[in-house]
Amino acid sequence: MQETKVLAVSLDGVNVRLNAPGKKKGRPTERPKDEVSMSRETPSCFKNAMVGVCGLYGEVPQNTSSNTSTPKRLYGNCIARMPEDHAATFKRKFEAEANSMLVRLPKGVVKIVLMDGGRNLWGYGNATKLYDGFEKLLDFHHAMEHISQEREQCDQPLEPRAFSAKARRNRRHGIAGWRRCCLSTMTAYIA
Repeated sequence: MQETKVLAVSLDGVNVRLNAPGKKKGRPTERPKDEVSMSRETPSCFKNAMVGVCGLYGEVPQNTSSNTSTPKRLYGNCIARMPEDHAATFKRKFEAEANSMLVRLPKGVVKIVLMDGGRNLWGYGNATKLYDGFEKLLDFHHAMEHISQEREQCDQPLEPRAFSAKARRNRRHGIAGWRRCCLSTMTAYIA
């Protein structure tokens, strides 16, 4: 554990179609708009399953031939659970795994929680004492998905591949690159 530099835990949910009766749910834009459809039981339904990864990472290799370097993964464990209300079993098992790693880590290890933009995940991450002292980060790919959707609403949207390539180029330049990417999105709205 002495060579460990980073503990990263990541959380995400995925909608799983179940062959069980249930109410029609989904993302707000995909839900039925009328109350009758929302309350009606259907022969199958989608429910949210949870998955999480706890990983330990070592030094970031100094690679002068490329602007990107990936730290060495020392250990990783994936935990997943089928849908249940509020993911109580998943959270209990995931927190136990993260805690077992935390108690063995040397001082000065960077601790990260990586999540998508789901309010329920951020509420959980912010309310759980275990994650106090962790840096809470938004997943790059989820952020790009939402920024791309916003760009599509602009008068002059970029092609998805062009926007994605531009965002990835800007990402190499750290926070200044992110600012350029976000400012270009906001400028398109303001203009």
